[in-house]
Amino acid sequence: KKDNDFFFPPRQSDALSLQTVGELMHTRLPKAYGYSPLWDIQVIAPTRAGALGTAALNAHLQTLLNPASPDKREATFMGTVFREGDKVMQIRNNYDIPYTRDDESKNTGVFNGDIGVIETIDRASRPLFIRYEDRLAEYSFELLEQLELAYAITVHKSQGSEFEAVILPLMNY
Repeated sequence: KKDNDFFFPPRQSDALSLQTVGELMHTRLPKAYGYSPLWDIQVIAPTRAGALGTAALNAHLQTLLNPASPDKREATFMGTVFREGDKVMQIRNNYDIPYTRDDESKNTGVFNGDIGVIETIDRASRPLFIRYEDRLAEYSFELLEQLELAYAITVHKSQGSEFEAVILPLMNY
């Protein structure tokens, strides 16, 4: 129902659950409610590991929502591919990362739990630019260790955040 703010689609396997999460984020919720998969919908998982942990969910959702393309530049760090258009999270406070606000004012600081989208990767001069709501932050490639894909995040990392829509895959193990 479109007038209900909660629904529960039971699935009988991890594979079907993973598929359903992808369909909800990529197609069903954007089509039914006009939500942006990057800015409005957040997948929250109880754990990092397992078939429905954030690692597996992020890999699946990155392939679905932001597949590799010759038009998108990438940077790989410790086995994680970061691609232009990816949803990412800063995982520790860094008071030295410079950013420019939309009003052209400049400042520094990106903080643990900030979620943004990679706008540009410049492999030649090695900066990476990430959009965090009203500011654009500049990262050196060395700072990739402070980022994670954020299509799916843990319940712990979501504390204190607000989202238009949440997808919470629960397992019965």
